[in-house]
Amino acid sequence: MLIKATFANQLVTLTTPLPTACTSLSRTLNISFSSTAIAGSHATKLRFARAALFLDRGLARRHRVTTRSNGKKKTVTTTVYAANEILTRSPETARLALTGLKSGAHTLKLKISYKQTVKLHGRTQTTTIVKTLTTPFRVC
Repeated sequence: MLIKATFANQLVTLTTPLPTACTSLSRTLNISFSSTAIAGSHATKLRFARAALFLDRGLARRHRVTTRSNGKKKTVTTTVYAANEILTRSPETARLALTGLKSGAHTLKLKISYKQTVKLHGRTQTTTIVKTLTTPFRVC
């Protein structure tokens, strides 16, 4: 499935399997991504920084922190979700392993980060702008 989106002066293209097609657990999910500047665009000028691919919520990273409260030890577990794959170039292809996923419907989330140079009070600053695309896929 080909997904095209425009954001400022960028044309984003994402190629994934069809949402109705069922991908086997033993296979990989092949994804192609590209972000190109639109020639002659008068929109905000953005530069591609990186893209992160998440299967469902992503990879769970848990760590425990021991604190003291009222003279007693208390252990708090925090969970942070990391990306399954990080793309640093455009265009680029990725293969995501489907091991550990249950059969059924899942979502693929693509978070694209762009850099923008802004002139503010006579100084130039670089800000990061994030655009998110989601698409469903099935595992059997």
